[in-house]
Amino acid sequence: MLVWRVSLCLLAALCCAGAERPIRSIEQINKLDNVEAAKAYPVRLEAVVVRMAPAVNQLVLQQGSGSHAFGIYVSPPYDLSLTSGERVEVEGVTAAGGYAPVVANARFRRVGRVGLPGALKVSDAAVINESDRYDNTCVETEGMVESVLPLAEGTDASVTHHRLWIRIGRGIITANTPIRSADVALSLMRSRVWLRGVVMLARMPRNQRQQADIVVESMAHIRVIGRDPLDWERLPFNDAATMFRVRGRIPGNGLFRTQGTIIHTSSDIDYVLSEGGNLMPLRLLAPLGVKVGRRYEIAAKVARDDAAIIHLDVAGARDLGPGILPDPLPVANDSVLLGYHDGALVRLQAKVVDVRAEGRACILTLNDAPAGHGDEQGPFRARLPRENGAPCPSIRPGALVELTGEVRHERSALSYYPASTQIALLKPSDIRVVRAPSWLAALRVDRIIEVGLALGLAFVLWIAALRHRVKVQTAELRLRQQALLAAKDAAEAASRAKSEFLANMSHEIRTPMNGVLGMTELLLDTPLSREQADYAGLVKVSAESLLTVIDDILDFSKVEAGKLALDRAPFGLRRTLAPILKTLSMRAEQKGLELSSAVAPDVPEFLLSDEGRLRQILFNLLGNALKFTERGQVDLKVAVESRAEDSVTLRFTVHDTGIGILPDKLNLIFDAFSQADGSTARRFGGTGLGLAISKRLVGMMGGRIWVESRPGAGSSFHFTASFGVDSTAAVEREVEVLVADDQTLHLRTVARMLRNQGYLPSLAASSEAAIACLESGGSRFPLVVATRELLEANGRALARKLEVLQAGSRRPKVVLLASPGGAEFGGLLIAESVARPVMEAELATALAHSGSPAPVARGASSGRNAAGLEVLLAEDNVVNQRLVVRILEKSGHRVTVASNGAEAVAAMNGSNFDVVLMDVQMPEMDGFEATAAIRKHENVAGRHTPVVAMTAHAMQGDREKCLEAGMDAYLSKPVKASDLQALLAQLHDPGPAVRA
Repeated sequence: MLVWRVSLCLLAALCCAGAERPIRSIEQINKLDNVEAAKAYPVRLEAVVVRMAPAVNQLVLQQGSGSHAFGIYVSPPYDLSLTSGERVEVEGVTAAGGYAPVVANARFRRVGRVGLPGALKVSDAAVINESDRYDNTCVETEGMVESVLPLAEGTDASVTHHRLWIRIGRGIITANTPIRSADVALSLMRSRVWLRGVVMLARMPRNQRQQADIVVESMAHIRVIGRDPLDWERLPFNDAATMFRVRGRIPGNGLFRTQGTIIHTSSDIDYVLSEGGNLMPLRLLAPLGVKVGRRYEIAAKVARDDAAIIHLDVAGARDLGPGILPDPLPVANDSVLLGYHDGALVRLQAKVVDVRAEGRACILTLNDAPAGHGDEQGPFRARLPRENGAPCPSIRPGALVELTGEVRHERSALSYYPASTQIALLKPSDIRVVRAPSWLAALRVDRIIEVGLALGLAFVLWIAALRHRVKVQTAELRLRQQALLAAKDAAEAASRAKSEFLANMSHEIRTPMNGVLGMTELLLDTPLSREQADYAGLVKVSAESLLTVIDDILDFSKVEAGKLALDRAPFGLRRTLAPILKTLSMRAEQKGLELSSAVAPDVPEFLLSDEGRLRQILFNLLGNALKFTERGQVDLKVAVESRAEDSVTLRFTVHDTGIGILPDKLNLIFDAFSQADGSTARRFGGTGLGLAISKRLVGMMGGRIWVESRPGAGSSFHFTASFGVDSTAAVEREVEVLVADDQTLHLRTVARMLRNQGYLPSLAASSEAAIACLESGGSRFPLVVATRELLEANGRALARKLEVLQAGSRRPKVVLLASPGGAEFGGLLIAESVARPVMEAELATALAHSGSPAPVARGASSGRNAAGLEVLLAEDNVVNQRLVVRILEKSGHRVTVASNGAEAVAAMNGSNFDVVLMDVQMPEMDGFEATAAIRKHENVAGRHTPVVAMTAHAMQGDREKCLEAGMDAYLSKPVKASDLQALLAQLHDPGPAVRA
């Protein structure tokens, strides 16, 4: 027995040793090298988010604080709603980063907000520059700003942030800041600043350390604590002549000052300074904000120099008043080419040899041809900056131009004369064409005659060839026209045959489908065991899926035939969205997905358009999103794209976190019968018609549809549509509501729903915040919407507070947001309970039933149900007869059945029916003939009985054909009991006649 127990203990120990325990420490992960990290060790730890920047794919977590802090980078994708300062629980695996381990495949759970952890106080840049220990950790430091550099991102090259060079102790460290304004960045020069940020290390491809940056997340983490004022009088002065002569090679690396008049600014050469007859091109590391024509004194230090342009890091500038713009010096070309006038502003004439673009400049190649000189000297060049990629001047070779610009010589140490000469132009107006080139003088008369004869002969041959081609093409066109006419006749015949086939198929399929769906609904209304109810429910779902496929095929046939039309009627957008989201929410819950919607407050409540077609588009897009999403969420957003006096264009966006779409499939998914995965082993079903039909419907509604997607990161389907605005209803917005929910996303979603319904919500993310709101202004809140979790938090503190208020004079109504279950909650009086996920329509109903004040929609009308009608049913199908009779009798109506049109006409003689339900396709006498006979008899008797077409003919034009035959309304099979009862209620209403 002892041996047996020992064996069991050893076996248990081996099993426990084989189980891989998750890593719970960032310090332990950082000790791994990339080879070990690539083995995907499981990670489960708690840490604080210290940097969250989705725009640059950066999420950094930290454990500990100060010198005991350890940080790590989390690779995307991750939860984009996380913010700095949140404490989260992370589950993932280790992975190899660029040069250090990272956490991959991360899943997050919010623990709470704790704020940023204590940062390591750094007094010397060497601490960061010489150690990998502080990678991805928070630090704070103080130092002197010695230089500023603007950085640009994106295709427009616009400045997005500035980098500061800060002296800390013995070294320099760079800090990336969110400063966008050049004026704000320049104001930090020579300032002592305090900053807080996250250390981010950068390395070269072979893992050589390159630099360490401190990334400052917001302006709240950088402030000026002192400033080293500029002592202008103590700065050494260098005039323009000295600057020009030494080309920026100023002894030392400290600040100096210089003076001059700004005569030009551009993006190519930032500034041109003139002083004492010399021009000084300057390029600054940040814009200075000076004006042309003003004289300035500039305090700066040399950042870099080259042969012609001095690069400066400017610390300040003083406006000395209006300056003197220099006049260009007229010079002869030979004096320039001999090396005189270096750095001066001159005006000269030369002949253009060539004009071409080189990078950000236009280069003019010139030769020396001044007036009074016979022989041409050697060539030289002029350079004109191209602002924003502007085209070069259109100057033909041989033109004589006058140039105004700065002379720049490149000299050789072995020669007194310049190796090359360039005229630096400032703007396009510095080029003036004096004389255009003469093209006629360059040609010889005999050459012109030869060219003319050749062109004449070519013209004659071309005319002859053209006549021959015309004859051949005319014969081909006649044959092609005959073939096209024959093809047109064949296509029209095929189209008619297809339409007839689809009409017959629609009738033959919808007739039994009417019986399947109707009888299944009746069966579900009877007492059934759970197993029987499940089977019947599956039958109904399968039948509805089959009906959806049939509708897609019929709609596509209408699209191909150009017979798809829209109905224009008023409807409430938010009331339209509620049943769609409620229907799909069950599918979302089964897959563990979050389904949400957001309608912007400025979206009109009542619109004019085809509500059914809009519902069809949204069902298709939301259904696809749920089908192709395994985890995460599906969101629907509605916003105003544009607005006119009596119309509005809305933008609908359906975003999911699903599998995404490959780039080469984005343009194919809107084609008929096309899917992103069309293989025989594909995971998702469908006909491939939904998006093609949706695209055509969106076009008919005056909009467009498109998709943005990335494989593995989800998809966003967008479409716009134009609607009329029905301004007959208005909403009063006066009631304040306190909303309490510790989930920020849910809190904002419920608040948005309340605003849409006209309420004024106040938000509380904790029980303490909710209690504070009630104590400071409880009388303002006649209604409180709270979650069960917050009511039970902190020993039911919020619940007890509400119980006290309900016992006093305030008596707020409480609506509970809870998971499916009971609505009782201790001694607190719960007016209504709404199950999650919260739908806007359900929330509106609960608020209306709670007994609290609520906004009122004016202009709404209420219908009434009809009961006790005498109904004549003309239907030849026995199953459909039993179905309709059962539906009507359950509603209290009395039904007489006729098996064909002749029996229906005979039944009408001598009987007073309130309504006739008429099938169209029946033996002996069809519905059209029967209706005509009934109307003929009524013209004599002087009465009118409503006739409703209840038919399986659901093609385009069938409804209009029924109404033209004298029928009052139209219902297509399969018929829903709710639709039939609603139509009977309308017909029974003594208002205007219904032409549905």
